[in-house]
Amino acid sequence: MDDDDDNVFTTSIIDRYAARPSQLHSMCLAQFTINYSPCKTSSDADHSKEKETTIHLEKNLGSMKKNSKQSCLRYHHYSVLKEPE
Repeated sequence: MDDDDDNVFTTSIIDRYAARPSQLHSMCLAQFTINYSPCKTSSDADHSKEKETTIHLEKNLGSMKKNSKQSCLRYHHYSVLKEPE
């Protein structure tokens, strides 16, 4: 990417979730997020030791690998009094 390039789009977890394969359509966003991580390159998905743990996303958005361990989904709990905005 050039320094003056205006195209700085990157796919988010929401984009990847929307492009998940049809066999995962019953999986909610939280489950998808804690169970799958994006592959850095397409060759990571092709040369994965465990090909059955790799999913290919629709709309040509790449691949994701199933995590060996489930992650913990966290969220920021804020106080309106301590953090007004």
